[in-house]
Amino acid sequence: MSLKLIRLQKLFIVLDLANGNFQVIPLRLQKLFIVLVPGMVALPEWFRGAANTLQVLCIWYCENLDALPWWLTSFTSLRKLVLKSCPKLLSLPEGMDHLTALREVQIADCPHLESRCQRDIGEDCEKISHVPHVSFSFYVD
Repeated sequence: MSLKLIRLQKLFIVLDLANGNFQVIPLRLQKLFIVLVPGMVALPEWFRGAANTLQVLCIWYCENLDALPWWLTSFTSLRKLVLKSCPKLLSLPEGMDHLTALREVQIADCPHLESRCQRDIGEDCEKISHVPHVSFSFYVD
């Protein structure tokens, strides 16, 4: 029997929020897509373990997510943040300017957040003013 090492670059997880069994999640994630989790109101705590490695975070169709946690600002390797169809998401956490690696933010179908992040006029625009590419439309690359 031989052992083969696999390098995981993308991980798609179907979260069973009722059971809360997340021990199998690797903490050296580079990309994380959280899609169609209507029961999620906050990001799970296990996710904090990827603070030094996560480069891409996409949260799509999480209709009851109402806030991003303060600890998201400790994700020093985060380069891309995509928020799509999270209508209850009201604002970005304080300290987003600490995410110096962040190069792209996409916000689509999050009406409150979109208005707060509009450059020069939104209440949260200063939080992401250091990000070179901020868009309010959704595209996959």
